[in-house]
Amino acid sequence: MTSEAQAVFNKKSFAQWLGQRSEIKSIKFQVYAVCILLLSKILWGKSFEEKTVDYLVGAILLYGLFLIFQLHRKKKRLKQEYQDALESAHRTGATGTAASSAQQGETRAASNAGTIAKYGVVLLAVGLLASIFLRKGEGLDAEIDASKGFDVNYHASLAKAFEKMSESQKSTYNWVLTDFSEGHYISRYGKHPTVREVIQGQLDLWDKNNERELADQKSLVASKGEDIAARTALQERAKALLGTVAATAEITTRAGRKSCEGVVCDDGVTTLIAYRVYDPNNLHLQKMPCSAKVTPRNSDKYYTYELDGCAKQGAFETRINVPKGESFDGATVNVLFTDNEAMADYGVPAIPVDIPEVVKLRSLEQGKKEIADARESLKG
Repeated sequence: MTSEAQAVFNKKSFAQWLGQRSEIKSIKFQVYAVCILLLSKILWGKSFEEKTVDYLVGAILLYGLFLIFQLHRKKKRLKQEYQDALESAHRTGATGTAASSAQQGETRAASNAGTIAKYGVVLLAVGLLASIFLRKGEGLDAEIDASKGFDVNYHASLAKAFEKMSESQKSTYNWVLTDFSEGHYISRYGKHPTVREVIQGQLDLWDKNNERELADQKSLVASKGEDIAARTALQERAKALLGTVAATAEITTRAGRKSCEGVVCDDGVTTLIAYRVYDPNNLHLQKMPCSAKVTPRNSDKYYTYELDGCAKQGAFETRINVPKGESFDGATVNVLFTDNEAMADYGVPAIPVDIPEVVKLRSLEQGKKEIADARESLKG
């Protein structure tokens, strides 16, 4: 090989060597970046959502497989280059020099390939260890021991998890497991799920079922327009009739005998709300809950007291306790009715209920809201 050819050959080898070094630096940078992300998750467990962690660990494992694939391709290519260099050296008669250059290139390539393999293995190991370690969380991310069903180990692990959970999160967990058998629990979530996995799993299942039922129920309600209109008319008439029931009230006192019990003495004065109910349409209700709103004179404050009921026409009294330091002399008293709880007879609401299809629709809508509220508790 001529000196010019040797120079060209050396420049090419040198360029390849620089390229190999650049790849190594790039790989090292990526390894360090991923390790920092994993370390931040270990030290600050709430930095990421759990799904994000799963994606991260999965990405690390895929990247490790990609490195192994690249290593295989690189070794194959470098082996071919080495063989080509040897054949060229034999043809030109400069075996020693070419073989030496090729041998040096092979040595550098093997070293670089070894570095790639080393960091690839380290990356895979970090990913696997992180996927195991990150499951050992606390609170929502604590692992529940259900290996033997709902035994003492289950309750002990759950109690430990509850120590790092808010009251709403505890309530949510208990709520999603209502009427949940241990066989169903284990078959769906395994023997060692986290609290978060159980809650999210149940909420996802309920949400899916709820959405399907909600869509079907909305279609059904849309087809019941005439029935809904007729029921609405009855409800409006009932509300109008209940609106005719009225009452007046005032604060009164009654003097009695003074008494003492220990160091506490009763001055013998009883404070009452005297009220009169008027039922001009003689509805003869079985039940009409009502309360009195008492506003002291020259005050923005008010106090609410439950009365003994306003179902029957007539005069009634309800005893009340006056807050310490407060005076009800000259107070304004307003009677408030709870029409929605009024009963025309035992078990018969005074205001007709919605048709069954609408009742079910509202129940499903309430269920959707409860699921959304439960999801919010996971963010606390």
